[in-house]
Amino acid sequence: MKLMKFEGVKWLRQLKNKLLVVALLLASFGFVFISNQQNEEQRQTHLEELSVLYNRYYDNLMSLQMTNEEVSEEAAATISLYNQGMQAIDEEYIGIDQDDWQRAISGYLAWQSNQLELLAVGENVGSEVDQAEVEMNLQVNQYFLDQKIEPLRYQKKISGLNTLQLFYQGAIGIVLVLVLVLLFFDLFTSEFENQSIKLLYTQPFKRSAFIKSKIQFAFFLVMGLSIALTIVIVLGGSLYSQDFGILRYPIVISEDFVLELWQYLLLLFATDVLWSVLVILLIAWLSLVTKRSLLTIVLSIFLLAAPYAFIEMLDDGGSLWRWFPHYYLQMPTIIQEAAIADNLGAVLLQGGVLLLLTMLILGVLLSYQIKKERTVNDMAIKIN
Repeated sequence: MKLMKFEGVKWLRQLKNKLLVVALLLASFGFVFISNQQNEEQRQTHLEELSVLYNRYYDNLMSLQMTNEEVSEEAAATISLYNQGMQAIDEEYIGIDQDDWQRAISGYLAWQSNQLELLAVGENVGSEVDQAEVEMNLQVNQYFLDQKIEPLRYQKKISGLNTLQLFYQGAIGIVLVLVLVLLFFDLFTSEFENQSIKLLYTQPFKRSAFIKSKIQFAFFLVMGLSIALTIVIVLGGSLYSQDFGILRYPIVISEDFVLELWQYLLLLFATDVLWSVLVILLIAWLSLVTKRSLLTIVLSIFLLAAPYAFIEMLDDGGSLWRWFPHYYLQMPTIIQEAAIADNLGAVLLQGGVLLLLTMLILGVLLSYQIKKERTVNDMAIKIN
């Protein structure tokens, strides 16, 4: 514990580390505002799309009326469908514009149903319609309406918990890896570069305890920062939107698979923790092997990021890709793809075992390197 406290004090004394922590906290505040700004831009874009769609319906309706001077019963039914579709689109538009999400989603449901009816009579509204996707959208949005839960796309200001959802979806990936490398690339190499390692090895404690204390400190620091960022984002998002959010908010993955928000966040947080431990172990091992901060940065980024550039080209995202731990950095995408394929449990189990196995291998390599360092240092002491 004393060694870990010593490492913590020493790490926090460095200006680089203080600036990184402050930058992360400021970035979390900035994320709240940026995500809300992007959400507002998406709302405006959707309104523009609805206007285009309304005009498309109108053009089709006029064309149909002009080509049918004596309106048959069938043509009259189609004209009625177009009128109903235009009314539904108008309802969604007004609902969004007036921040009445229930009106907006009711209009959306009516419009989606109208699309299926037009499709059944062979009408094309200018874009390809996937019937299965439309039917799924109907079920999902009807669920939101029945449960009186405002969908994320209709929120004028994103709730605190939904802001956290967006943060974890964006943070888990290469961003997480790069932040960890910047935080800890010199945690293990500084003593080698300034030659203070020789003095430390003469102190009355096991040399392995020296490395273990650094790893423990790095892990607790990551956990502390993760919790701090979570609190900042949830509080910031809640204060900005005046809405904390709903832990049981449904994350619809597929027609038959729905996660509640707390379950989804737990999966993403677990991925964050496992990958943080893996990256810390890799940095520790590379630091002991290279004994240089620059080399540690370059090799860490290469080993962690390079597979994204090569594996997909070699295997096109297939089964081989799933045997690399890097695949499990994209957990939001994995959850969606696995749920659709109905093998989420198997994929998560495979990912968990693979990450733990990778950590075990790194742990063995690290133990071997620590033992090697001790042997070399003992020989140097005897020679002196």
